[in-house]
Amino acid sequence: MAEESMQWAASLGAKLLAADWPKFFVGMKSLYAHLPYGPTEESVQEFSFERVLYTLLASQGVEVVSEDRQSDGRADIVAKHKKGIYVFELKVGEPVDAAFAQLREKGYADPYRALGKPIWLIGLSFDRATRKLVDCAAKPL
Repeated sequence: MAEESMQWAASLGAKLLAADWPKFFVGMKSLYAHLPYGPTEESVQEFSFERVLYTLLASQGVEVVSEDRQSDGRADIVAKHKKGIYVFELKVGEPVDAAFAQLREKGYADPYRALGKPIWLIGLSFDRATRKLVDCAAKPL
């Protein structure tokens, strides 16, 4: 069973790098739906969801920066790979459009434009009550 889990995680990384967004997001929704929540959790923080994504991406050999400090704020997660730059913004209890608005307003991709690699902006929106990934999208820069 552990080997199947490792293969499944590796397939998610491959889908990210191939920009196969429909399959990547199906896998991400499955991953977050499967995670239990603690009995003492009164509120859900973005960072709880970031940790899971960070671990998944780092296990795939992608360089990951959590809370990437920049001149106008902090990008939730920036994943860097030879195939591209992936800038994630996570929202809890807000629509995925709010994630894209923040990505664009704060210019979180700007520090990476000079690298000459494809850049993807990725928004993830989680439901506060169910803790599930309810909406997600990726847009090329």
